[in-house]
This record gives sequence, structure tokens and C-alpha cells, in this order.
Amino acid sequence: MIDAIEQVEIVQGLAVPRFGLGCAHIVREGGVEGGAAIVREALDRGVNFFDTAPLYGRGESELAVGLGLSGAPRDSFVLSTKVGRLIRDGEAQFDYSADGIRRSLDESLERLQLDHIDIALVHDPHKYYEQVLSDSVPVLEQWREQGIVKAIGVGIADNEMLMDFARNASFDCFLLPSQYTLLEQPGNALVDLCAEKGITIIGAGVYNTGILASDLQADAKYAYQKAPAAILERAKGLKMVCQRHGVALSAAAIQFPFAHPAVKTVVIGADQLGQVDANLSALKIDIPTALWSDLKYEDLLDKEIPTL
Repeated sequence: MIDAIEQVEIVQGLAVPRFGLGCAHIVREGGVEGGAAIVREALDRGVNFFDTAPLYGRGESELAVGLGLSGAPRDSFVLSTKVGRLIRDGEAQFDYSADGIRRSLDESLERLQLDHIDIALVHDPHKYYEQVLSDSVPVLEQWREQGIVKAIGVGIADNEMLMDFARNASFDCFLLPSQYTLLEQPGNALVDLCAEKGITIIGAGVYNTGILASDLQADAKYAYQKAPAAILERAKGLKMVCQRHGVALSAAAIQFPFAHPAVKTVVIGADQLGQVDANLSALKIDIPTALWSDLKYEDLLDKEIPTL
């Protein structure tokens, strides 16, 4: 069982709850107003950590987050957004230059209707590693020194790049989607390195874009596409072990990352009302240690992987 609203420190002076709302898809079903309602629902449940980005909904996610948080005292929530994408004519353009990073934050603050954010994350710099080091990092470090933001980091599903950033920059946290989950752990070496260096991992994509929260039919989604047969069979193996212990696969999936000392918090998305409640309920389920042992015995988890 995980206490969803237990506060954990990312850096000195900045704590977040163990569970946060990922806002990538909050406008998918109900537009900006619907997304704002999901944000308000999360606040009502005691969830006060929100992660968004200009890319999400081409700016509409930030509009929804700003609307949903409107009226809430600024010190009652923690907000992360991302830099490196500018929305122009409804499309997202890469820009990791110093000026681009500054414009990205200014435009995000306007959409959010806020005067500051807490965490600034460089978003998906796949081909721009060197430019992030040379152009983006100095600006981010200056913001942190001046108190414009409290923490800086990177959000990307690229373990090797994040390991390079961990060794060559002074980031506080990484948002890591779908790379350290119950289904697969390609980011295992990365999270170990982050634990050594005191870099917080913000887990994301714990359901591997849906498959671990689905009924595992043939059309189950993995990486936003139809799941390959091997992935589907592995997920079914995980589910069988969970069923033997009377535990929902989704509950095991949402709690699994927390066993690693680098993973302080997890953000999980919602695109309709009620999904926040479902995730909070999954965090409250007691999972017997024998479940994790059985997963390792059946080679569904590496025997060295930390478990609860």
C-alpha cells in the first residue's frame, strides 16, 4: 500500500506527494473545461502535484491546468511543465536555444495564468543533447539560483541520454515514461545511477500506455499501438500471478516503481473524471510480498529488482 499524499522531498525546499496527475491527456475527452474539472477533482482528493507541457494538447493542457488551479493558493500545489517546444500556428516547434527556453516558459506561464512554476523539465531533446548542455542548462541553472524555479530536469524516454545528463549536468530530477515498469525495466541502470547521484526519478507511463490497466484482449495497446504478441503474453503472465494473490494487475503496476529508492513520485494521466479515484484506490491495495517473489520465481521480474 502506498500513501498517495505522503510528501517526499525532490530537492531541499520542494516536496511533492507520492502520486501526481499527469496532464498529457486531460483535454482529450472534454476539452479545456473538461480537463480543468479533472484537475479540480484531483485537488479535491488531496492530490497537489501536476505535470503538464506546451506539447500536450498544443497548449490546451496548460490552459486546462491553469483554469483548474484558479483560486487555489499558489503554495498549495506543485507544478511542473516543460521547455523546448514552442506552439506556433497550432504546431509544436523544437527550440532549445537560450532564448527559446525563456520564451517557452513565458508562454507557459501565460497559459497557466501563474507567475512561476516549481519544476522545469527539458522536453524530449532526442537530437539536441549538445545544445541542451550548451544553451539550455545555463538558463535552467540561472533560474534555479534565482528562485524562478525550485528544480530542473529532463523528461524523455531515452535511458542512455539521461545517464549522460546525470553524469554531465546538475539536474535535480528526471521524468521517466514507460522505462521502469512492472512490464519491463530498460531503465534499470539509469534509476540505479540516479539513486547514487541523488537525482529523483518521477515515474510515468506505469501502465505502459494502457496495457497493464486493460483486460489484455488482442487489441490491447502498448506504446500507443497494438501490443506485439510477446508483450501481450508477458502481460498475461503478470496478470496470472496477480490473480493468484487476489490483486489487480493495475494495482501491482502502479505500486511497483516505488520500491526503488530513486523513484520518489509517480505521475499518472487521466482523460475523464473518475480515473484519479481509480488510481488512488489501486495505491491503497495491500500487496503480499509473496506476489513479488512469485514474479521473480517465474522470471517475470529480474531477481535483483527492488520490490515492496
